[in-house]
Parts: sequence; C-alpha cells; structure tokens
Amino acid sequence: MILGINTSGSTGAIHSGATLPWLNDPGNVQGDWGAAYRDVVILDEHNEFVGAFNCTTNNLNTTSNYQSLRSMIVDAIND
Repeated sequence: MILGINTSGSTGAIHSGATLPWLNDPGNVQGDWGAAYRDVVILDEHNEFVGAFNCTTNNLNTTSNYQSLRSMIVDAIND
C-alpha cells in the first residue's frame, strides 16, 4: 500500500484529484519516524522500517534517482 502523509493544518489542495490514500497527521508522525520533508519511507509487510528516500535531495527526474527508489520499493515487496 502507498500512503501519503499531510501535516495538520495544510490545505486540502494536495488531496485534489489524488488517487492515493492520505493521512492528515494531527500528531507528529513525521517526527516520530524521524522523517524529513519529502521523504519516502518504506516499510515491510510487518510495518517495520526498511529505508527512506528523500525526493528533495534526490530529484526523481534524474533516471538514476528514480531507479534507486523503484529498486528500494521492489526489493521491499520481494523480501
């Protein structure tokens, strides 16, 4: 499952036309997970941390960055 997390108080514009489920975080999930802004956090089937990939420092328009993230997700699915 792929899920987006939106900080509390953010506008609903991010949800407009979205096909992914979104969690509106009234607490501090980002802080609890130690996630940075625009991190993709990858969990296994037991919701255990597998890895994180930051989309600010690793622009997905760069093929190698896109492939790295894709590989992390595929590996998590296959393990």
